[in-house]
Amino acid sequence: MNHFLRWLHLLALASWLGGSVFFSFFTALPIIRHMETLAQAPDNWPGFSTKKEGTRIAGEALSAVFAWYFPYQTVCGVIALTTAAAWLKRPGFQSRLRVIVLAVALLLVLVNLVYLSPWVHELRQQRYASDTALAELAEKTFGELHQLSLLTDLATLVLVLIAFTMSAVEDRTDPAKPS
Repeated sequence: MNHFLRWLHLLALASWLGGSVFFSFFTALPIIRHMETLAQAPDNWPGFSTKKEGTRIAGEALSAVFAWYFPYQTVCGVIALTTAAAWLKRPGFQSRLRVIVLAVALLLVLVNLVYLSPWVHELRQQRYASDTALAELAEKTFGELHQLSLLTDLATLVLVLIAFTMSAVEDRTDPAKPS
C-alpha cells in the first residue's frame, strides 16, 4: 500500500474510532446523566420536575448530534474500506479478514443510519404523545430498539478497534518491508 493510502486509511480508522469513543462515552452518557440529575434538582433553571423530563431534553439535544454521527461514521468507513482494498492483493487470510471486518463495521453503521436511528428518533417523539396508548407502546418499543441500536454501535466500535489494531500490527508483519 502506498504511503498516502496507508496514511489516509489510518486517518479514517483513527477518526472513526476516536469519534465513536468520544460520542459514546464522553458525550452521550454525560449529557443524559447531567440532564437527569438536573431535572431532579430543586429549583432547576429549566423548571423540570421529573427524571423523565431530563431524559427527554437530553434526547432532544443528542438528536442534533445523531444527525451528524452516523453520516460521519459512514464517511470514515467508506474511506477505510476503500483504502483497505489494496490489502486484497496480499497473500494470506489476514489481509482479507481486515477488509471483511471493515465491511461488516460499515454495514452496521448503515443499518443504524438508514434503519434503526430514524425509527428510534420517531419512537422517541411518540413516547411523549398526548395519546397515552401510543405513548406506552412507543415507550416499550423505544427501549428495545434503542438497546439494539446501542449494541449495533458498540459492535461497530469493537470492529473498528480490531481493524485499527490489525493495521498497527501490519507494520511489523509486512513481508514487503525490510527488517
